[in-house]
Amino acid sequence: MCGARAILGTLALVLSIAAGCGSEPEIEWGAPPAQGPEGQQQLNAWEQLVPSPPQDPRRKPHFVAAEAAKPAPRLKLTTFAGQPTSIEPGEAGKVTLVVFWSLDTPVTKAAAKHVSDLEKKYGNMGVIAVGVVERNTKDFELASQFMLSQAMEFPAYYDDFGALRAMGRAAGVKVKKELPCFFLVDRQRRVRLFKRGFSFTGWLAMSPRTGDEQVAENAAPGERIEDFLRRLLDER
Repeated sequence: MCGARAILGTLALVLSIAAGCGSEPEIEWGAPPAQGPEGQQQLNAWEQLVPSPPQDPRRKPHFVAAEAAKPAPRLKLTTFAGQPTSIEPGEAGKVTLVVFWSLDTPVTKAAAKHVSDLEKKYGNMGVIAVGVVERNTKDFELASQFMLSQAMEFPAYYDDFGALRAMGRAAGVKVKKELPCFFLVDRQRRVRLFKRGFSFTGWLAMSPRTGDEQVAENAAPGERIEDFLRRLLDER
């Protein structure tokens, strides 16, 4: 009985930030669902009470079949120390999550945190992540401080949308200056998915420990970043 009350209490609180797909709410971090039946019960109850946001054609994920996929491009970026560098997202034998985000809005911060959560969840299956932060007049240290506070450990860089456009071309889409944006790079280092925008909620707890917080994507089943990530992991 107490477990049911806890679940309902959590869901009631979650409803207050479920509008993440509309006006951008302040992020309320919380502990992830428990492992096992109780955690699945929480997730099922959440999906019944909080419907996925209406489909927006502009935000529909663009998945690329393996035979049509292009290699990930070399990206010219800047390190958090202010030094120019270049990388090719992806690593042979691994699936790579790439997120373009900024420090300016709660939604883009939540998108980066969600990628961090997925990397931790699937890291032992060969998933890695890379972040690219919008470069602006803010101190370079702000992004590092935010990532440290949320126990986000993937490498991150700065860019002025050039890398975003390059990744979009590899995915076969034209991307304007908009954030957040996600890409998935498969084990053969090919760009397989592009998705723009992020609707989210948080799992709430009274006193979560830093690093335990988790952001859940509020999207229709089969349309979540995690769904496509699992799809690539299942490929042989």
